[in-house]
Amino acid sequence: MLNAMSTTGDIPIEAVIDAVRRPEVVEAMQAFYAEADRRIAANKPTCWNKGECCRFGEYGHRLYVTALEVVYYLAMQTEPPAPAPIGDVGAPAVAGLDTGRGSVAAGLCTGRSPAAPKPDTGRSQEAEDAVPSASPLPVLIPPITADACPHAYDGRCHARARRPLGCRIFYCDPAAQHWQGPLTEECLEELKRLHWELGVPYFYADWMTVLRSLEDTHSSRD
Repeated sequence: MLNAMSTTGDIPIEAVIDAVRRPEVVEAMQAFYAEADRRIAANKPTCWNKGECCRFGEYGHRLYVTALEVVYYLAMQTEPPAPAPIGDVGAPAVAGLDTGRGSVAAGLCTGRSPAAPKPDTGRSQEAEDAVPSASPLPVLIPPITADACPHAYDGRCHARARRPLGCRIFYCDPAAQHWQGPLTEECLEELKRLHWELGVPYFYADWMTVLRSLEDTHSSRD
C-alpha cells in the first residue's frame, strides 16, 4: 500500500532496513538512479551555489525522500568514501526539493513515466557487496548539528553515490528551471511504481526527519 507520510510522522525504519537486505531492491534502485543521472546529465546543468542548497534552513527549502531512496542510502553506506565536489554533474546523485514556493518537482516529470530498466537476472557484484548480512544493520551518519545535510562539509558531498533524487535533480542554474519540474514528477511516479512492484512500504518524508529517525534508532540499539 502507498502511504504518504507527513514530515512529522514516524518513519518505519524497520521496514526500510528489511528492504536493504533484499538484493533485487538495491539493484532496481541502481538501475533507477543510472537512468535518472543519464537524463539529468543530458541537460548539461551547472552548479552555481556550491553547496548552499544543502543547508536547508538557511537556503529556505526542504528535501523530501521516498522509502526506496532511504533503502539505497543505507545499502550503499559500506562503499569506500569517495567525496566529490558539491555540484559536480559527473557523479551519480537521489527526491523532490520543496522550495516553499511550490515543489521544484513541478514540471520535472510530466508525461508518461519511462519504463524502469530491468535489473540483471543474476546478482551484481556491487549489490552483493552493498547488502549487509549482519544484523542489526549499522547506520553511519555524521553528527546532526544543524538544519543541514550532515554529509555536506568541506565543500564536498560525502554521500555522493547514494544521495537522494532531489539532490541529483535540483540546480539553482536558471537554465535548469524548465526541465527540473517535469523530470522530478516523472521520476517520482516511477519511484511509486517501484514501491508497488517491490513490495516496499511507501512514504515521502523530510530528509532531516528521516536522518534523525535513523540516528535515534541506531542510538537505541547501542
